[in-house]
Amino acid sequence: MLSENDVLKRGIIQNVPLTLDDGDDHYPSGHWKNTSGTRMYSEHRVKLSEELKKKFKDGHYYHNDAELINSMCQPVSEPFIIIDYRVISYHIDYSLTKEINLLRISHPFLGRMPGTEKKEVPLVSRALINIANYSNPLLSISTIDQLHLYIESLTEDAKHIFQTPWPSAIVRKQILRQNIFGGKSPKAALKILKVLSLIHSRDISVDLFEQNNFNLVEFLVNHPLIRIDHKVEKPVL
Repeated sequence: MLSENDVLKRGIIQNVPLTLDDGDDHYPSGHWKNTSGTRMYSEHRVKLSEELKKKFKDGHYYHNDAELINSMCQPVSEPFIIIDYRVISYHIDYSLTKEINLLRISHPFLGRMPGTEKKEVPLVSRALINIANYSNPLLSISTIDQLHLYIESLTEDAKHIFQTPWPSAIVRKQILRQNIFGGKSPKAALKILKVLSLIHSRDISVDLFEQNNFNLVEFLVNHPLIRIDHKVEKPVL
C-alpha cells in the first residue's frame, strides 16, 4: 500500500485525490484530529493509473484491460468534472439545501433513518428546479415534468461542453469532498444541468449503479456527489 506522498514521489500522478479519489484503505494517522486515518492506495491501482497517464493521447485513455477498468468502482484517471448539485443549490436557496443535508445525516452503523430517502425526493426536485430557473431568467419551471423537458432540451448541446471523447464517459461515486466544480453563476448552473442531462439521457454510462427504471432525482438522492470519468478505450491496432 502507498500513501499519498509515496504516490507523489513516483513523479507521474500529480494530484492524487483528483485522480484516485479515496484510498483503498485507511491506516492510523497518529494524530488525534484525523479520525478517518491516512489514505492508502493499492500499488496495483496506482500502477494502472500511471500506465493510463503515459498512454493518454488526444484526450483518450487507452489500455488493453479497458473493459475491466471501466467496470471498476474506484477511479484511475483524472475526471472530466466532479459535481455536487448542492454547491450551487446552497447559493440559490440555503434553507432548502440545509434541509436536504439534515435528512442525509445517518447513524455511523445503522445508516439513514428509514423513510428519509422518500422525504428527500421532493426537496431535490425543488433544488433542481431552482437551479434550472437560475440558469435562465426566462424560464418559469414549476414542476418536475417541466424540468425533465428542459433537461432533455439541453442534451445535444451538452455533448459539446468538453473536448472529445466526451460524452463517452462513466459516472462514478466520489468520496472525497475535493476538486468539486465550485461555479455559482447562472452559466455554472447551466453547465451542471447539461452534465445531468447526459446522465438522464444515458449518453453517459451509469452502468456502475442500479439501472432499472433509472430516475435522475432518485439517483441524486442516493449519490449527490459524483465524478464523470473518461471511458477507457482499447488501443488502436
